[in-house]
Amino acid sequence: MWVFFDLNGTLVDPSVLLEPAEIPIAALDEANVMAMITTIAGRETAFKPLLDAALRRGLVRAGRPSNEAAGALEKLPDMPAYPDVAGALSVLRDGGFQLAVLTQSSLEAAEEVTRNAGLRDAFELVLSAPALGAFKPDDLAYKAAMEPHLKAYHFHYGMNTSSWR
Repeated sequence: MWVFFDLNGTLVDPSVLLEPAEIPIAALDEANVMAMITTIAGRETAFKPLLDAALRRGLVRAGRPSNEAAGALEKLPDMPAYPDVAGALSVLRDGGFQLAVLTQSSLEAAEEVTRNAGLRDAFELVLSAPALGAFKPDDLAYKAAMEPHLKAYHFHYGMNTSSWR
């Protein structure tokens, strides 16, 4: 069975992008909402500009210069894996699961982040939802990700790895 993971904020920690951590975490959530709205509106864009805009708005709300967003975006490739991720992925792989990443990010960015976080080898597939035709949670993103690789599939959203010990 396949298990698909989101990347940013699920496997890797966006809190390292800016201080305080609440700004990049909220910006990631806001950018995901904007990605959904973009899909609903039938438009296309890359995820990074959505995140940039959300970071800038968050910085302004915090009374800080919006140009600090550029420095945060430069740190995206270096987001570290959350502490329990590597072990949890190992348990899943050892249990016979096939692992994949399906992210809002570009394929190039996702490959770089998973490599830099030391996670790339845990995944058989790293996929970009926009490159597949739509941002998540549009069904098209999931169907396009799965159809070439699966005959039957199951999903679990929001895995909580803390109970796997």
